[in-house]
Amino acid sequence: MPDPVVTVVVPVRDAAADLAGLLGALGRQVGAPAFEVVVADDGSRDDVAAVVRVAPIPVTLVRLPVAEGPAAARNAALAVATGEFVAFTDADCAPVAGWLAALVAPLRGGRAVVQGPIRVPPGADVGPFDRTVQRPIPSGLHETANLAARRSDVVAVGGFSAGPRPQGGKEMGEDVAFGWDLVRAGAPLIWAPDAVVEHPVTPRGWRGAARERARAGAFCRIVARCPEVRSTVLKRGVFLGAHRPGCDLAAAGLVLLALGRITGSRRASRLGAAALAPYAVGLERRSRGLGRRAQPAFAAGLLAGDAVETASLAAGCLRTGTIVL
Repeated sequence: MPDPVVTVVVPVRDAAADLAGLLGALGRQVGAPAFEVVVADDGSRDDVAAVVRVAPIPVTLVRLPVAEGPAAARNAALAVATGEFVAFTDADCAPVAGWLAALVAPLRGGRAVVQGPIRVPPGADVGPFDRTVQRPIPSGLHETANLAARRSDVVAVGGFSAGPRPQGGKEMGEDVAFGWDLVRAGAPLIWAPDAVVEHPVTPRGWRGAARERARAGAFCRIVARCPEVRSTVLKRGVFLGAHRPGCDLAAAGLVLLALGRITGSRRASRLGAAALAPYAVGLERRSRGLGRRAQPAFAAGLLAGDAVETASLAAGCLRTGTIVL
């Protein structure tokens, strides 16, 4: 077997079933240079080792005794990597057959951070509150579901640094910092449109969506660590999505309405009502697609998520002194 040109790094925690699908997809790669796969088991409670033993391709398993997060898991895999290039994906992903060949081809021309598209599987049924990961164009978030770089560059920047863990939950933003560390070190961003990875849809209701949006405040720490995100991800350099100006204006409107009620100021009440109007119009437009019967419930779920997200961002701004609205 020839020495590997590429090391595919996969962190995994409690996702043995997903990992089996990924390893099968890696076994079906076509046109790729010689590659090795390193799976970093981040303290899983299911039997990742059993999946590795029956994988259709050779896999090196690195085990962390306790869960430390995806940054530490990837660093553990990088410590045993031997390929000239390193490709990153996740256990729940399904790379298309030509993924690896297309992803690493730009690296033969020199230093680079290579991104490829992330899409939902064709024909997937996506509910209004389901979680999806999609990257149709280059992203300033550098999602490691589909990313590659030269191993020498990865080593030079020190690998991954741990990201914030909002509410004590899953680490986030470690891939954002990693990508920008590489770019700052002189590796330009290159888009590989044929290096496609499919990411599954995670079903959830409005409560699950709201819990996810409660983590938004951690984005303030990410922006403080990577100010480049302001010009590449945030709307107008401060807003976390196109819906956010309306949400913030509505929050100000609620404050004015409360002030008007407390002080008896009609002016404050009128200004508060005026500030709420654009949000109400925007909410109606955002919830319109499900039809008239489902629209009220959908709008209520969006409203709950907007409120949670607004509160989380406000708390994040206060904690970090970094403004993200």
